[in-house]
Amino acid sequence: MSEILCTFALDYKIKNKMKKGFVIYSAVVALVMCISFLFKLMHWPGGTLMCFMSGLLGIIAVIWAACIQVRLGKVVKGAVIFNAIVLVLAIIGLWFKIAHWPGGSIICILCFSGLIPAAVIWSAISYLIRNK
Repeated sequence: MSEILCTFALDYKIKNKMKKGFVIYSAVVALVMCISFLFKLMHWPGGTLMCFMSGLLGIIAVIWAACIQVRLGKVVKGAVIFNAIVLVLAIIGLWFKIAHWPGGSIICILCFSGLIPAAVIWSAISYLIRNK
């Protein structure tokens, strides 16, 4: 019995550290994204590179959030993976659009149209979890 309690206590501490680390990381990513979009909108040097780097940080944040959700076991793994894929594709679509690359509009439209079913799935799963 004591082994189970020790395992639970260690697992609980690890999960709390993951959550706290994720919150700090998310705040840093949001700040970097805002600054990079300011640079891009003002056409200052390095704006495009900063947008790409903040997009990479955003992709890491999405994957980290998916890992936390799956590890907590509160949601269906398939839905988390689907939502993570859709968000990563949306970030890539934004990259194409911001850099004015060929096909950027089409990629952006396709990726953001995938956000609608992702939001519906996420809302439905959240509702089901709360009402268990």
